Amino acid sequence: MKNHNTIVNTENCLFYGLPGIVILAVSLMASTRIGADFGGDTFVKTVSFLGCNGLLWLLYLVLCQYLLADLLAICLPKKKTATVGVLEAKPEAGMTLSETVAEQPTTPTPVLSQEQYQSYCADFERQKQEAREELATSVLGYVNRKMAPFTTEENLAQLCNEVRTWCDNPLHSPKAIRLKPVSNPKDRLRTVDLKHFVWNIGARLGFENGYSVQVQAGFIKRLFPNELADIELTSLARSLTSEPDKGHIKLDKPLHTDNYIFHS
Repeated sequence: MKNHNTIVNTENCLFYGLPGIVILAVSLMASTRIGADFGGDTFVKTVSFLGCNGLLWLLYLVLCQYLLADLLAICLPKKKTATVGVLEAKPEAGMTLSETVAEQPTTPTPVLSQEQYQSYCADFERQKQEAREELATSVLGYVNRKMAPFTTEENLAQLCNEVRTWCDNPLHSPKAIRLKPVSNPKDRLRTVDLKHFVWNIGARLGFENGYSVQVQAGFIKRLFPNELADIELTSLARSLTSEPDKGHIKLDKPLHTDNYIFHS
């Protein structure tokens, strides 16, 4: 560690030692020259040496010490101010960091009123309800388009009610729906159609919302028990997406950007 109280140090040598040697040499040469003009008088040499030495020291202190320091203070005011600010910001001796932070002013946290809190909660619930209604409207429109040719008007209305209830409750147990008798076997709904039908709806209601393939299989099997009597529930759940391009009702996978929109 450096001892700044020592008289002989690097700063003293630089600022006073080297200039002192130069001033001493110049004073000696000047006094010798002046003394020669006066016949080598010792008194003249001594007076001229001391006078020249003092004058050179005075010029050195004025020009290189005080004047230079004033010029630096004028040219660099911002740096000096910033340095002073940093020194003032330092905590006092004996103060901990937590005490210093505690003394700094803090911005008060805004507190919601009860009316604002209830309003925000109500807006959130309203937006959720609007999203559910929009999804249910899209699902019911799909049910009407796809099932109208295969059911009577009365049974179609009942089917829409069962599907609408299922949109709100994935564990809803529906009543059985009878399909319209069709003379041509090609015009009848087959097992693959009912698989695609329930999967297309369940995928838009959301697997993460409780509409898993097992739930979908249970719902469609109870909804059309006669048409799905020959297939086991586990097998039905595993094959909901099989043969995606076959049947009257094709598999319709939703896009991420428009999850509730049906494309077929």
